[in-house]
Amino acid sequence: MLKKIIPILFLVVLLACETTDDRMQIIPAVILKKAAAVYPPDAASQNIEGWVWVRYSITENGNVINAEVTQSNSEVLFGPAAIAAIQQFKYRPRIVNGQATSVNGVTYRFDFTK
Repeated sequence: MLKKIIPILFLVVLLACETTDDRMQIIPAVILKKAAAVYPPDAASQNIEGWVWVRYSITENGNVINAEVTQSNSEVLFGPAAIAAIQQFKYRPRIVNGQATSVNGVTYRFDFTK
């Protein structure tokens, strides 16, 4: 039994001794420009309100890519307006150790209310 425990203990000690770079600096992405979603005329004429969650990525240049609706109370009515608006957002990109980097899985909620 001791022969089985020693390799495991060695691995635990090795992992515990692994150091991380305490000097890593991360500056999160910041929205520089937002665009309002245009209320869909069909929804407005019927007094329909709604919401949309959009997930997207931010490139090293601060642009939005890969936008997709993840949740909505009416994706057909509000999804296209939310996607069109999010694609106009502009970010100061995330900076890791002085280097602009992309960010995946960013989410934003649009509310369509009167």
